[in-house]
Amino acid sequence: MLSSALLCALCVGKPAPAHEGLAGEAAQFLQDHDALSAMLEQIGFERQAMLMDLGDRRKLNHEVAVFFEDRSNALALRRAKFADRKKMRAGLEPNSSGLAKPTKGTGVLSQDAASYIASYDAWAALQSQAELDIAALRAALGGNDPAALEAAARTLYADSRARLQKRLQWQQDIGAMKKDTGFKGAGKPAPPEKVPLTQHALRYLNDRGAWEAYGLLVETDRNNLRAAVQSGQSLDAVARSFLAYRHARHVKGRELGLDLKALRKDVGLGGSAAQEIKPGTLFASKDLDRDEESSELEETADSSGEK
Repeated sequence: MLSSALLCALCVGKPAPAHEGLAGEAAQFLQDHDALSAMLEQIGFERQAMLMDLGDRRKLNHEVAVFFEDRSNALALRRAKFADRKKMRAGLEPNSSGLAKPTKGTGVLSQDAASYIASYDAWAALQSQAELDIAALRAALGGNDPAALEAAARTLYADSRARLQKRLQWQQDIGAMKKDTGFKGAGKPAPPEKVPLTQHALRYLNDRGAWEAYGLLVETDRNNLRAAVQSGQSLDAVARSFLAYRHARHVKGRELGLDLKALRKDVGLGGSAAQEIKPGTLFASKDLDRDEESSELEETADSSGEK
């Protein structure tokens, strides 16, 4: 496990390796990408440390304070990474055209569900491809190969653009499926009670476990929906279950935001949510550089746009 002090040395502000032009921009992008990955892993360790220190108020107070410090660092690194990628593609595609508007729903559940599955699967595949693109970028930079570097950067840009296009489509399909089934999500996030730090930390950890569990249920129902689409079976029941679990996860994500606000107050950081990440807020529909997600923070593209 890396120490927070070591990770901070990886954070925003450290100059990129000495390269010029695209090479320098790529080097900075890779540096921030690696620093963010390390920071997200560290946050996971800190969450486990909070669980282990529930019986020691002094240690728990320290762990929570470090946890919030690193969440802020992660957010700063994500913003830096977005900016890095935007700089890379600005030199490659300065006058790129806008994205196509997603196709509207058909009013037929089987067709809208099929469109959702196709778009979601393509989006997921492009997520994996983007990691391969980053590896190619790293290899080209390490090999001092300008032609390969430009090709890798262009491919990363193209795949990121295609990924965003697919996400916009499956989000449109989700809305269409809600109309087809008459689904309306119910339930509001329950605020935490006024209790000591230990209880607030335990509630946060439990709520996060529930948030992750809902994610698994969503994935199970997505697989069921895919199977029903492929076999031509009735979709109404499985579609309603899928939409219900998505909404439940979204509500739980909002509860996590309230939990974090309470924890911030407990350790003297104030209750402001300005430094926190709300579900879906890092996914700007018009900015392809923001089409990412991480289960290490309580936001995810899968619940983006959820009501």
